[in-house]
Amino acid sequence: METLATSTLVLGKYQSTERTATVAIRATTVKLKAPITCKKKSWKSVTINAILVSEIDPPKGITPLEWLLLTTLPIESTENVLRAIRLYAQWNGIICLLNMVYGYELAQEVALSTKKA
Repeated sequence: METLATSTLVLGKYQSTERTATVAIRATTVKLKAPITCKKKSWKSVTINAILVSEIDPPKGITPLEWLLLTTLPIESTENVLRAIRLYAQWNGIICLLNMVYGYELAQEVALSTKKA
């Protein structure tokens, strides 16, 4: 996959482990086919977009950031890809906040209920 953009992110913001990471951003469209062993032969292929955010030259001893985002949001332009990353990062921040305040179970309930809506 070709690199669409590079960006700098602050990881662990407001924590003692805060650091800056330079990442490469790649995106492509993939088609997922139903397994051959699937009993239901009428299942159709599903087309989704994949966005890969991977850290370039992480510090020694640190596991590099690698984020694979599967989405139906458009990725036709670099701006669309960056918008999708921002949206999912904001959503992830909300879930993390709910985890800290209310505990894991409630955050999962909220995540599942918004998927149904």
